[in-house]
Amino acid sequence: MTIDHHRKTVRVVHTIDPHEVPYIRPTGWPLELHEVLALASALRDAGYDTGTVIERIDAITIAINKVTHGDTARHLDGDLLDLPAGEVAERVRQAGIDRATYPVQGEVQLGFEARLAKNASDALRTLSDPIVAHMAKDFALALKAVQRAAQQGLTPDTDTTSLLEHATPAAITAYRALAPAVTTLDRIGLLRIQMADMAGIGPKRQPAALFLAATEGSTHYDGAMNLWRGTTEAVQYDPLDAVAGSTLKRINRHRLGGRWLALVVGGYQLRVNTAAQADAILADASL
Repeated sequence: MTIDHHRKTVRVVHTIDPHEVPYIRPTGWPLELHEVLALASALRDAGYDTGTVIERIDAITIAINKVTHGDTARHLDGDLLDLPAGEVAERVRQAGIDRATYPVQGEVQLGFEARLAKNASDALRTLSDPIVAHMAKDFALALKAVQRAAQQGLTPDTDTTSLLEHATPAAITAYRALAPAVTTLDRIGLLRIQMADMAGIGPKRQPAALFLAATEGSTHYDGAMNLWRGTTEAVQYDPLDAVAGSTLKRINRHRLGGRWLALVVGGYQLRVNTAAQADAILADASL
């Protein structure tokens, strides 16, 4: 039996904010339809127009799932006694075919879903500039609160207890406006990154390129990427649910204002970039 002594030295947490857990989509992971549709749904819920093609693909997916999940109960819909004898017989035949070919239907469905996933990502790419323009307005508004916090001397390492006891009223007001602004920026940031990851709307795995207004070469850009990533720490995660066991996890180390205040304090100008703007940022950084 091996004793993990590392558990004795790490901080114990009972809850973990999903935003604190670093996630990188694995390289080469095949694009799946449900991922693209989930992204489109999240964009719509946030107020961004995803067009009619996505709606059509959604409808097709629902129709496919209805006839390929192996459930023959749908053939019993309605009162069979009200139907012609031939139609009842045809339903029996079709139910048998559905049951017998269920495994094959699943394999065939995967091929269709791969094609539909490409159609959906292409549709999002076509509409991406208007979506990003809409995002940019919300982003700029929330970013102002982060910039005001930086102007009042707040940094990622600010001791909030001391701040509330000794800071000026203006600094305290800026601090209180910071959290909701960061929540908005995180929401927009996640959607924008997923657009690059799943639909090729800008470079993948280069989040700084999606949000920098300008860069001054590779060193400047690398500095932005380092601030974006921040640092991680190991924690012992003891869920409040007693059924689950304790595990070691790596989470992002907490920073006041998250990555956004870190970048602003670091002197970076931020915005939400279109695919073309993000590609230009990478070109300027000679990457």
